[in-house]
Amino acid sequence: MQTVNENLSKLNNWLTVNKLSLNLNKTCYSVYSSDKINDFKIALNGVEIKRVKSCKYLGVIIDDELKFDVHIDYIYNRLIRYVGIFYKLAHKLPYFCRRNIYYAFVNTQIAFGIEIPILLLLLSTICGDTCPLSCVKC
Repeated sequence: MQTVNENLSKLNNWLTVNKLSLNLNKTCYSVYSSDKINDFKIALNGVEIKRVKSCKYLGVIIDDELKFDVHIDYIYNRLIRYVGIFYKLAHKLPYFCRRNIYYAFVNTQIAFGIEIPILLLLLSTICGDTCPLSCVKC
């Protein structure tokens, strides 16, 4: 844990030298592991950074177990409202109009970010029971 705080201190120094700032109210961290890890304190400039179970990153909600259940529920809740609209439009619009509406509103929600869970699933099958990100070197 000491190294995390030291690295954050180095990051803060780099940000200061380059005249940048980090909004600590929006900053959080998550631990990606299948094991239960106790909370530990990560602080920067005396402000404790909070731990979250899931966060939204580039439109994809990533949870701490990399299961994407939260993301799937989020997409499901966004798409369920279109069911009634499509039911009402089923016999009122021609097929090509319904298809265009589908591709504009529904397909974009499903297709966006679909590669990330698939990539992590492939990595987990290759690596076995270890964390999918542990076999990828940054």
